[in-house]
Amino acid sequence: MMYIKTIHFGALTLLGLASGCARTTAQAPQEMPAAAGIPVESQSNTQISGQIEPYRIATVSSEVAAKISALPISVGARVEASGLLAHLDASVAIATLHEAEAGLKQSQAGRRQAEAEYTRAVVETDAGQQAARAQLAQAEAGERGAVAQATQAAQSERKARSATRAQELLQAEAALAQAQADERLATKERDRIAVLLKEGVVGQQALDRVQAAQEAAAARKTAAEQGLSLAKEGARDEDIRSASAGVAQASAGVASFQAQKDAAQAQLRVAGTRPARLETIRRQIEGLKAQESRAAASVEQAQLLVAKHRIVAPFAGRVLAKLTESGQLVSPGAPIARLGDLSRVKATFAVPEAGRLALRPGQSVSLTADALPGKRFLGRIETVSYQADPRTRAFAIEVRVENPGEVLLPNMVIRLALAPTRRSSAVFVPVSAVATDGKKSYVFLLEDGRAKRQDIVTGSVQGEQVAVRSGLLGGEVLAATPQRLTEGASVQIKGEGTK
Repeated sequence: MMYIKTIHFGALTLLGLASGCARTTAQAPQEMPAAAGIPVESQSNTQISGQIEPYRIATVSSEVAAKISALPISVGARVEASGLLAHLDASVAIATLHEAEAGLKQSQAGRRQAEAEYTRAVVETDAGQQAARAQLAQAEAGERGAVAQATQAAQSERKARSATRAQELLQAEAALAQAQADERLATKERDRIAVLLKEGVVGQQALDRVQAAQEAAAARKTAAEQGLSLAKEGARDEDIRSASAGVAQASAGVASFQAQKDAAQAQLRVAGTRPARLETIRRQIEGLKAQESRAAASVEQAQLLVAKHRIVAPFAGRVLAKLTESGQLVSPGAPIARLGDLSRVKATFAVPEAGRLALRPGQSVSLTADALPGKRFLGRIETVSYQADPRTRAFAIEVRVENPGEVLLPNMVIRLALAPTRRSSAVFVPVSAVATDGKKSYVFLLEDGRAKRQDIVTGSVQGEQVAVRSGLLGGEVLAATPQRLTEGASVQIKGEGTK
């Protein structure tokens, strides 16, 4: 790589281009040697400077508006992942959480109560339908028996009044047989219902009804026995009155059983409406479940809100900056602290285009730090830009460097050594020595005491130096301030240090 030495010629500052360790010495115009192009045959490694950045960096911010109640961190302090950075006043959020939890408990209690009611309604529906059907069957059987008894009583009354003794006797015997059969049937039904009552299938009301029916059948049998006895004795006035009373009693029995049948039918209709009630309760349960889900979501949101009042580190690292103070009221998005992971760092560089093709991702490189003389660090290239900066013509690269001792700190200067190309005639000149006319860049060469314009093509910029890709070969002497010169202008050159 060519280098430039600034030399002074009277009031005009000039630049000498040389190769390797050679220097161009300024002398009087009559002694100035002719410029000659000297290619750079070999070069030492070119070093480019970059800077250290944390491999991971995060500005931790508040997500809620609250007052900072505790800030237990200091700049440079190490924090672990999920370690506490700041604690915000969460009294309002905690009250909201308690309110949401109470609402959830209330919703859960309402849902459990509705489910219990639904279970009871299912049991009651099945048992009610069975009991209503049994009661209707009993009432219909009792009605048939009462109708038969009333018919028999009416016949007995007619016989008593007509005094036809033979037919009356036969009818009394038949009535007794019927009454005996009814009494046996009623007794069996009473015993069956008593068993069902013990098993819990029917209620006491059912047993009371069949008990009444059995007692009525027994009374009819007794009446039939008396009727047969009277038929054998012959009709008397008291027999006629007794027969008339039997007719009235039988008619009352028919009316009673008809009323029981009507009641059983009404109960069966009511039991038939139970499925609709079950559907109503089921829908109520679904609504309560939805309400419970909303209440649970409110609790979860309240819990998240409370958690947001505890600001923690997203990863383990160092506190690079504390951006607020305890007692300060912060708003959502307000920064609390800047955190960096320094267990590994990344070094960023701007590589000249001449060295870009020699670099690739995954390549190992050697690095040095100005602040740590004598130490070398091994890095691995992670990214290499595929587009040069339009101003500097340099390519950005990132190098990952393990930093277990955390000796490489953010914004430190780090240097990367680039291997030289096999042959290069690159020339670097100060940026101040280059002028432009809007279309072309140029410099002024100083030859034989006159200024000569030389068009050049520039390359990448490194600090205050710019690479000249074409137009200069090396060894030339050029003016440091081209803006003061014109083509062919005479230049009086004096020796270095001449006043």
